Amino acid sequence: MRVLKWIGLVAVCLVVAAVGALGLWLQHTAAQVAHNDPAEVKAAKQQLSPVLPSGPVNILIIGSDRRVHQADVGARSDTLVVVRLDPQTNSISMLSVPRDLRVDIPGFGLNKINAAYSLGGAKLTVETVKQLLGVPINDFIDVNFEGFIKVVDKLGGAYLMVDHRYYNNTAVTNYASIDIQPGYQVLNGHQALSFVRFRHDQNGDFTRIVRQQMFLREMKRELAGSATITSFPHLFSVATIMSHYAVSDIASLSKIYGLVTLGLKLDTNHIYQAHITGTTPTIGGVSYVVATPQDIAAGVQEFLSPVSPQLRGQSKASVSQLPRSQVKITVLNGSGRAGAAAAVAAQLQTRGYVVAVGGNAANFGYATTTVSASSAGVSVARGLAGLLAPAQLKVAAGQSVATGHVIVTVGSSYSGQLVVPAASASGQSPQAVVSNAPHDAAQWQALRHQTPIALAMPTAWSPGLGYDQFRAYRCKTGHGTVPAAVVVGTTPQGGYWDVQALRWTNPPILASPDTIKAIGAHSYSLYYDGAKLRMVAWRVGGTAYWVSNTLDEELSNPLMLALATSCVAVH
Repeated sequence: MRVLKWIGLVAVCLVVAAVGALGLWLQHTAAQVAHNDPAEVKAAKQQLSPVLPSGPVNILIIGSDRRVHQADVGARSDTLVVVRLDPQTNSISMLSVPRDLRVDIPGFGLNKINAAYSLGGAKLTVETVKQLLGVPINDFIDVNFEGFIKVVDKLGGAYLMVDHRYYNNTAVTNYASIDIQPGYQVLNGHQALSFVRFRHDQNGDFTRIVRQQMFLREMKRELAGSATITSFPHLFSVATIMSHYAVSDIASLSKIYGLVTLGLKLDTNHIYQAHITGTTPTIGGVSYVVATPQDIAAGVQEFLSPVSPQLRGQSKASVSQLPRSQVKITVLNGSGRAGAAAAVAAQLQTRGYVVAVGGNAANFGYATTTVSASSAGVSVARGLAGLLAPAQLKVAAGQSVATGHVIVTVGSSYSGQLVVPAASASGQSPQAVVSNAPHDAAQWQALRHQTPIALAMPTAWSPGLGYDQFRAYRCKTGHGTVPAAVVVGTTPQGGYWDVQALRWTNPPILASPDTIKAIGAHSYSLYYDGAKLRMVAWRVGGTAYWVSNTLDEELSNPLMLALATSCVAVH
């Protein structure tokens, strides 16, 4: 017994020592990000706001080409993303700001927003972003390119869906060199950085923002899937690398614990994405992104009140939907225009909806119409959002909207006329034409002979669509490589959509679908960005297939479903 007691005492001492050592390591690692540039942290704190009890946390992430321990004067902020952790809506959302956005930089006048970092570092960047968005910033993280590369490499790369071939030859174009083939694959640190920084395609900064948000979403998905006890040493080493290549006010163990605790309480299966759009004029020989106050307000509203995607999971997907006749719709005026609610109510009544006018909303600051519904009213609400486009669809949490009710808050974006699809009268899915003669069948068959993987070819089509590239390759997994094939499609607007086949049934990209829908012989996993269908996936045997929308999500939801559900085997 004495021996057992001594063994137990020694074991307890070892555990206490280990926990103490871990605590010291965590504290040292956390403090390192402030020690990298104490002056910058001290200055930036003057612009940061304290977090209110039970309130949201807004964190500004700055991606820069600055080297740690060197002055930020002359450095550039290549990426600006505000991440919001909101316990009130149980959500995580992020808002991206174009680096070339023309703004009023306090003390310096009109310039690109990325000039704020060159002129005044993190402090001026935080101040400028606060002034632009009208929301408080509680914390900031400044990560440089070198740290980005090293963290991605330490994590074993980033699995990303590359929508088309990215190619630049510096000797010819004077842009940074890049050569990445299309398809789902793992990119190393240098490749991932080149991919998220690329902006020489159809929509420049705007599609670059989408790629950055996609990277953050997929890295979060990978980290969530690999967070196990056995992976802790690996994650600790990543944290150590990060601490040497980042500057932040989040530099204490207690603050990190608070953020982690908050994050664990939120719905981390889906990160809501918003961004600011605008025009791209050349002013004084300089190319800018110019956004109107309405453009900025729309992006901020989507960020603060994220649009819920389709209901997730089998259990929620099976929620029975009420017919239109049993859904009561209340219309509120959120635009301030006299009679807006009554006009919309009258228009909806002519289409058979049960509508009542509810008066004015809590305020007249709604730039975009919002349609809020309980889970049972989602189907009707989705139709309303289409009629009132542009509109945000929001699935209400808890009892904020009674069962069988939908609340429409009319925003200033409403044109005064309902948007009725031309094909709706015939019942045909807009933009989709089903045919028994697939496009470019010969190229599909040629690709089939280049790969051992079975291919699935769409027989649905839409005027203006085409194919750009047929590629067979092997995709790296955690246990070797597997056969893969991708077919890159095109749109008249210059976007790229994809049909992917992969002999790997559980890649990270397919984790946590927003909903699962049985159609015909297959069960389809649906992935949304707000109300837009981003990806449709299914599995046959040991192979996973999916159809990906363009970065700008040009393909309509019906067309996305038609492309996926019409796929047939290639012989």
